[in-house]
Amino acid sequence: MKGLGVMAGFILTPAACSTNPASLYEKAIAEYVQTDRWGTWTDLKFEIVSLETSEVTVADSLKIIRAEFETERAAAIESETKSLQYWLGVISDDPESKEIDRYNENIVYINQRIDAIKNRKVEDVVNYGLPPEQVLAVKAKCRYSLVMPGKNTRQERTDTFILSKDGREVVGKE
Repeated sequence: MKGLGVMAGFILTPAACSTNPASLYEKAIAEYVQTDRWGTWTDLKFEIVSLETSEVTVADSLKIIRAEFETERAAAIESETKSLQYWLGVISDDPESKEIDRYNENIVYINQRIDAIKNRKVEDVVNYGLPPEQVLAVKAKCRYSLVMPGKNTRQERTDTFILSKDGREVVGKE
């Protein structure tokens, strides 16, 4: 693969040996980009222009999960609060209803759900059981060029790929 890449502050050359992590990343990304969803590989004259990598650790992952968890928890509390307001409104509209006991049971149940949601911690949702510094994946911001079949013009793109911890396989793309 031609071109220069940057990995963790080091300049990578195309002549990098196959044990070099960057060459593993380049190979995995090239395979991923040139293989369609049905597993058909097409030579797109793929070339890396630049490559910046960083490790994704357990701590990084937990930070992302914690932010998503907090967003989802806030939405769940908001939804339950709306249900609570509805039932309180039903009672205030008809305090003499024959169903008042059922309405009050609903209110108690909703309050219990709100308390349970508020007391839940992200650690209850995910527990890797791994040290925070352990690497889970590699994130690679890659600028690359390719030529689509039937066209003679070179296109350039930048994508961020998530690679397996060993760098041999692309597991997804941001």
